[in-house]
Amino acid sequence: MTLPCSFLSLLLALLGAAACGDVVAGALAVPADPLFDLEAIMRDPVETVRLDSETVEGITFQTIEFTSRSVGDRAERIRGIYAFPAGGSRLPGIFWSMGGMAAANRTFPGLFAKRGWVCLAITLPHEIRSSFRSPFLTTDPWEANLTLLARDQLRAITVLSQQPEVDPDRLAVAGASYGGFFATLIAGVDPRIKAGMSFFGGGWHERGTALPQFLQMASLEDVAIWNRTIDPAFRLRSRSIPFMWGVALNDHWFHFPAVIQTFLDAAGDDKRVIIVPHWQHGFPPAVDETLTRFLDTTPIAPRPIPSYNRPGPVRIRAENGHLMAAFDWGGERPVREAELVVSYGEIAPWLAWPYRAAFVFPAAVTGRTAEAILPLPSRRLPLVLWGTVTDSDRFSVSTPPCFLETNVLAGLPLATPPPVLNAFPFDRFDSEMLTFYRGCGDQVPGQIVTDSADGVAIWRIGPPIPKRDPALVLALTLFHHVPGVAHRFAIRVRSERSTTVTLALIPRRPFSWRFPLVRELVRQNARLAPLLPSWEQEPQSLVRTAAVETTWTEISLDVPSPEGAIEGYRLEIREPPVHQSAMDIAAIRMEPLWPEP
Repeated sequence: MTLPCSFLSLLLALLGAAACGDVVAGALAVPADPLFDLEAIMRDPVETVRLDSETVEGITFQTIEFTSRSVGDRAERIRGIYAFPAGGSRLPGIFWSMGGMAAANRTFPGLFAKRGWVCLAITLPHEIRSSFRSPFLTTDPWEANLTLLARDQLRAITVLSQQPEVDPDRLAVAGASYGGFFATLIAGVDPRIKAGMSFFGGGWHERGTALPQFLQMASLEDVAIWNRTIDPAFRLRSRSIPFMWGVALNDHWFHFPAVIQTFLDAAGDDKRVIIVPHWQHGFPPAVDETLTRFLDTTPIAPRPIPSYNRPGPVRIRAENGHLMAAFDWGGERPVREAELVVSYGEIAPWLAWPYRAAFVFPAAVTGRTAEAILPLPSRRLPLVLWGTVTDSDRFSVSTPPCFLETNVLAGLPLATPPPVLNAFPFDRFDSEMLTFYRGCGDQVPGQIVTDSADGVAIWRIGPPIPKRDPALVLALTLFHHVPGVAHRFAIRVRSERSTTVTLALIPRRPFSWRFPLVRELVRQNARLAPLLPSWEQEPQSLVRTAAVETTWTEISLDVPSPEGAIEGYRLEIREPPVHQSAMDIAAIRMEPLWPEP
């Protein structure tokens, strides 16, 4: 629904006014908020009851129930999982916001309780969760779906603060995915929260998101209201607390430009970010550990550990015909390794981020400085780069990303010859590759074995197992590339017996562009708007059929520079079911063909 301009102006004025004042309750000043009645959230009775209790390996788990709000004569009761070290009191508390708005379980409450925290996670009301695909209600944002779900969680923090096991002056918030969205929001809203952490989620959704509540809105006027009410980013611009974001470069739910802008805008020096190349809405275990342990580095932790290192921005300079990148960091943690990560290609929101390739270059560490050569293949190709340091405990922290447009690249030294890089992120096959694709949602078959002839690791697929598509040998939904440039695809393969396979690189259009609101946002972008006329043209798959023998065969495909809005590619390998047997893959390459300097 589009609001009349006069009503919209009045609403925004009221929201802006609400953001500036305080509500005084007795001796305690409660900040005013444009969306949440914090006075009621913090003061109204919660009528908490503990329904059951079980102590397992020194951790007490309880089911807790409380009143979130009253609708008419009916009190809305919420249940959650409450965990704490048995016998503990006056301990710091964490509210854990569940990923995917799933029902509460013991996983994260138990994890944090083992580290000395008290943790509460709740099951959000089903009737509100089941309507989560409805657009954010900009005509009445105070009663919108996300607002009510956030309010329930703010009330849970009220419950947490009142428990005898908890020190109410030491409260934190954390969450994953939808929970990361809410954790970022709550950290800005709630003055009781002293630290926070988010897996994936952030604010600035107008720069790229898959949240249906945003995508389903009708107009840019709706976006203006979203940005002044529910978007998680804006409150943290003026509220400085320790907070860390985990960012997957290829996340398809919370796009890189959006979460990074949330981090860059956040106030204070106690913020941290870890940017993980290649991954899509998932992280390797060491990054999971980095994120969950961040709260232990804050002053409110039960047993504080040293703060994570704090990397500064990347600096670039020309030296002896090379382009060099360097960055420093503050902190006392010994650094065991550092790396420079570079992602080439057009920089624009809403296009190609879920499939965008990144290239990792080791950096030499001297004292508290890391330095690496930055290969510049073309001055016509923008890039984004950042550095990451990993300390002796394997906790990793990244620099703020640096965006270099073509006007900045003019005059900088080119790499000679241009670098030969592989957008497929695994030059060598190992079990981590299978873990990666499975962690990103692909059900990849096979295993990594050692070739008896030369001792090199290979990917063995087969013999085939029954499936809905019996001809499909392998599909990789997330197949990285450099946006906007041509590539040469190649694969080395052999089979137990002679056969024929069909390889296809299937172009993927941006999912979000089908929504009218996103098309309006795209139309405002001078780089993206020219792609809109070709949106309705179905992109053609790139296909090659080739014979495969018992000895190694290389099959290649020329991938032209994409026309129109192409997000990325899906790789499929097919073989007639009657011929299928075990198949080995020795290498996969997706080499960008750099434009002229």
